[in-house]
Amino acid sequence: MRTCNHTSWLSFHGNDQIMFRQASTLSDIVTSFDAPAKRFPSLAVVIGNAGNALPSTRKCTNLQDQEGLSLQLDPDTAFSDQPALFAHENFSRRTKLSPEPMPSVCHRHAMRELQWQVSSLAEAVDSLYCRLVRPFADIVCFFAAADDGIPQIADKLVPWLEQSNSRNRRPLLYPRLLVILAPSEKRTPTQVKMQLVQLLKQQLKSPVIDSFSMVSVYIRHGSDQTLRDRIKRETDLAKDFRARNHISLNAVNFDRLFRHACDHFARTGEAQFDMLAASRLHRPVPRGLHIHLSDLLTNVDTYEDMTAFAAPFIARCLALDNYAWDVPYQ
Repeated sequence: MRTCNHTSWLSFHGNDQIMFRQASTLSDIVTSFDAPAKRFPSLAVVIGNAGNALPSTRKCTNLQDQEGLSLQLDPDTAFSDQPALFAHENFSRRTKLSPEPMPSVCHRHAMRELQWQVSSLAEAVDSLYCRLVRPFADIVCFFAAADDGIPQIADKLVPWLEQSNSRNRRPLLYPRLLVILAPSEKRTPTQVKMQLVQLLKQQLKSPVIDSFSMVSVYIRHGSDQTLRDRIKRETDLAKDFRARNHISLNAVNFDRLFRHACDHFARTGEAQFDMLAASRLHRPVPRGLHIHLSDLLTNVDTYEDMTAFAAPFIARCLALDNYAWDVPYQ
């Protein structure tokens, strides 16, 4: 599997106009898989200072110079059927945009002008998390900066929840939220969770909605491996939910849909990305489908013909239509 030290993935640049940059990091990771159509990746978004606890925060060349959201593949899962991807926040606290970086020789990148009104870099970053990254994530991990870091986490979550409340279309899956605290934390996870929920209720203009499928708190009393086990357990629960609801994405479709989502993100700041509609872009539903089905059923005279021919025939057609053209048949 090809590796390099570049992990930059999504970032904002420009002068007067905010430009959205998408590197081919995800596509290159997917391409490196053997039989990517048989791999089902998970995405964990890490926000805050995680130290060296996770693959996305390990020290690598030029990490300090990278901006935006970085993406790394967990090497321990690189050859498994369920590889783990970690996206880590490198957005600085600055309010000014930096120039477009020089392209690397190992990754392609695309620059898109945001075609919707955005007042600040902070608003663009919040929208990136809420509208683009979150629908693809299985878990979002917040690392508290200190024992009193819960208010800062609440401040970060408020724009996400407000943007979610303003969208009409609900995503297929809400990620799980895991708040990670330092070993010096004296309170119980339940007490910390109650404080977070209370702060959100005080700050939100509208009622809190299910923008996350589950909120949990973890206090780091043990090794980093224990933390990784907890994140894996939370991710597995999210993946089980996807499997039960038939919304799991293999690596090929994950990459393809995310590229469509990036186009949508740059094009509009209002409408929520529709994964189902995007999945049909390369093979639209025929406009006359209802007419063809009606003509077929008109020629079915008996119950036996319906159960022995018409129903199985329609079911097979729908199954074949839903089968990705580039996925080998097993």
